[in-house]
Amino acid sequence: MAFFDAQFQVQPDDVIAFSVGQRTAVEMQVGLSIANEGTWLYRNLKHPRYKNFYGYAQLMSGAFVVEDIPLTFLNQELVHWRDIAWGINETTVCLAKLLGTGFSPQLVIAGFNVKTRQRFTSIRFRLLPGIVANVTYVWESAQSECNNEVREPDEKQGQPPLPNNAGGSPSSRPGDQGGDPFDSSPNDGGQTPGSGLPNPPAPGGGVVNGSWKTVITGFRQDDTSYSVELDTEIRDPNIVVTFDLIPTVPSSPNDAGKPNQTLVIIAAGNARVTGANGFSLQYSPAYYSQ
Repeated sequence: MAFFDAQFQVQPDDVIAFSVGQRTAVEMQVGLSIANEGTWLYRNLKHPRYKNFYGYAQLMSGAFVVEDIPLTFLNQELVHWRDIAWGINETTVCLAKLLGTGFSPQLVIAGFNVKTRQRFTSIRFRLLPGIVANVTYVWESAQSECNNEVREPDEKQGQPPLPNNAGGSPSSRPGDQGGDPFDSSPNDGGQTPGSGLPNPPAPGGGVVNGSWKTVITGFRQDDTSYSVELDTEIRDPNIVVTFDLIPTVPSSPNDAGKPNQTLVIIAAGNARVTGANGFSLQYSPAYYSQ
């Protein structure tokens, strides 16, 4: 791998683009160092590294703001990424080549690895008057360790979409992009009475769709084993649910002499005998799920 670094002063109102090589780097880290605080000398000493305010940075993907970053520390990381897939693919292909050399005759294996282009295109800066800051880049280029072919990504991969601030789009919405099928409630604060939709989530008043369950295992009369999930039908997620076993009445052992037992549910101190019984029963701790 080849490593590169760059450092230069940021202007008070600045836009710094990521280069082509930086966007396809295996690892990239960008930091900002404050060289002069000017007259902005407030220091919040509650933090391990004192906190001030020097301006804002915005991480961009074309015209789209990805992250709004308050500049509050003398030395602050702005963005970092690591292309994990590159290392996995490189190791896999290199290992295949190495194994090929152990055959007789040797197998010639050709491999390639495709770079990933990050969606980030620039960082925008707006510094307070008098602030002097330096931006620092460190990045690692994608180079093969075993002479694999390194390929550039598809030209469209990682490129930001075109913005539309001109007005409402006349295009129709795709049919499979309606409301969220996993949460049909309206947005918080926008509920329309009588709409028929469930209430949006609220502290202490959210919709409860699950119940307490356990997995019981046991043996049949012929001593074959079984396992089954039992729903207690107790829906309060805040209640304490435990279990116990009692002898089944009337009780007689199975063909292998294992005792016949019945499961008892204990919820908030109240016991309830279930219809679940079997020989040498065991149960898992209660868990809450839909």
